[in-house]
This record gives sequence, structure tokens and C-alpha cells, in this order.
Amino acid sequence: GHGDAMNNIASMYQHGDGPFPADLLKARDYYEQGVKAGCGTAMGNLGHFYTDGRAGLKQDHRRAVKLFSQGAHLGDSDSMVSLGHRYSTGVAYYHGTIVKEDAEKGIQLLAAALDGGFDRAAYTLGVAHEDGKGTECDLEEALYLFRRARMGGRDDADEAIERVLTRMGREFSPAVDPEQRLEDLRIMIRNPEKRFSVEALLLEL
Repeated sequence: GHGDAMNNIASMYQHGDGPFPADLLKARDYYEQGVKAGCGTAMGNLGHFYTDGRAGLKQDHRRAVKLFSQGAHLGDSDSMVSLGHRYSTGVAYYHGTIVKEDAEKGIQLLAAALDGGFDRAAYTLGVAHEDGKGTECDLEEALYLFRRARMGGRDDADEAIERVLTRMGREFSPAVDPEQRLEDLRIMIRNPEKRFSVEALLLEL
């Protein structure tokens, strides 16, 4: 539609793609036209301009969050991630008041974005499952999400994966003595009902 076309032109001006030289002022103008036409992606992109104070705009977190909210409502995954992060960290502004931290709402938005194929949400969701913030602590799910983030190009995902595997290994046994820990591992392996990560086990051996 018209809004999508305006957003696409704006993106080309923003990044200097195709026949368009980089021009943030023109990008802003086309994003604003896309917003007026009801394009959710344009709302998210213009929201980032307000977040950073780009293209002659004053930094305005309240306006940014309003745009992210509108974009998320229309199904824009980037807006969901941006809004979800702000709810998770409690730094969002909305209608002149500070939005209180709402980790559960943040998780819902991030999960919706991930379901929509927006892999940027995977890392933050992995941290949430690792820490048990806004959701139950689930190291298996955290490991899956960090691996998905790594596939999406997140550079620090390897460090997070190693961190979770190390923690999983520590939780195999409360024993400090190496011999006792090894015995506990033997018992765990023989238990057919016990689920465990082979990678985490190999780190312990």
C-alpha cells in the first residue's frame, strides 16, 4: 500500500540504498508520510528517530513509545521488540508519565516479536529465562533462545551459551568434592527419568 511504499523510500534515503543518496531529513519526511498512511513499520522506524533525536527531531522518548505502541498494535515486529525492551527495563515514557517496570508485559511483546520471525528478540528473552525475570527460570529454554540469537548474528550469544551450560553443569550436583560430584553425575546418567544437557555434562567431566 501507499504507507509501505513511503516506508521503503524512507529506508533507502536513511541507508543510502539504490538510487537514493543518504539523506536523513528526506527519510524522516517519508517515514512521517508512511505513519500518516497507517504503516506500522514506518511507525517503528520513526520511533527510533525520536529515540535518538535524528534528522532535526528533538529526543522524545514519550513520542517514540507512542509510535512503538501503535506499530506493535499493527503487528510490526521491530516495534514489539523496542516496546518490549522498554517495559522489561522500566525506562519507557508514555503520555508524560514513566511506565513502571512490567517484565511480564515486556516478555509478552518480545515473544510476539520472536514468533513473527524477529530474531533480535531471542537474546533478551534468553536472558529473561536465564534470570527468571518476568517468567520462570528455564535454562533449557534460555539455551535454545541464545542459540537462536547466535544464528541471527548476535555476537555475544556464544558467551551466553557457555554461561548457561556452566550453570546447568553446576546444578547437576550440590557437592563440592570432585569425587562426590562424579558419583552424582553417574547416578544422574543412570536415571531414565532425568533430563539433562549432554553439552553441560561434558563440561563437567
